Amino acid sequence: MTLIVSGGIIRNHASNLQSPRKNRYAGGLSLHMNYSASAATTTNNLLCRIITQADWGMVTMLVHVRKRSYSLETEMDSLYRVEAYYDNFNIDYVSGDTRPQLSFQTIGPGGSGQIHESANGGYYRNAWGRDLVASVPYYQNIDFELNVMSTSGYLKDQNTSLTSVYPTAFGSTASQSDADSWGYGRGVWFNSEAGTVEDT
Repeated sequence: MTLIVSGGIIRNHASNLQSPRKNRYAGGLSLHMNYSASAATTTNNLLCRIITQADWGMVTMLVHVRKRSYSLETEMDSLYRVEAYYDNFNIDYVSGDTRPQLSFQTIGPGGSGQIHESANGGYYRNAWGRDLVASVPYYQNIDFELNVMSTSGYLKDQNTSLTSVYPTAFGSTASQSDADSWGYGRGVWFNSEAGTVEDT
């Protein structure tokens, strides 16, 4: 397979996020994100927000997790498959070490996985959403490589605000009224600097 590479190293000034790198290739996108945690604390870091709807669209990506510092131990390198289709959001272990470093957080009203019901107005289809979260234990530095193989809808970065694609901050949930009036549609928002994914 021939890879078509563009971009390069792009500095990111978001908290704890260093030097995401973008490679575009035929049919996909590759992003590198690096997070660290200070002494005696574990951080939860937003990698991306995934929104699906009731149609045939899906999101699939491979996430390669590589530990970069602190100590030599078994949990050094792992690979996970992330899938989203309708209301099914899955993180499957593929290979390597098995420490749970990825998780989903729900963002709908009251912590629901369904972020919009078309019967309530607003957007014309039912929709579901999750934030993909990376957990980094204390003192550690971990690289997360996101290889996006298929997506449906938009691809966004910090050029578009997180709350524009769905009206709630990271670590929070939407109000019922905001969910009812929402109308942005399906896609993936990445926590990377403007221009890393979108053309600016």
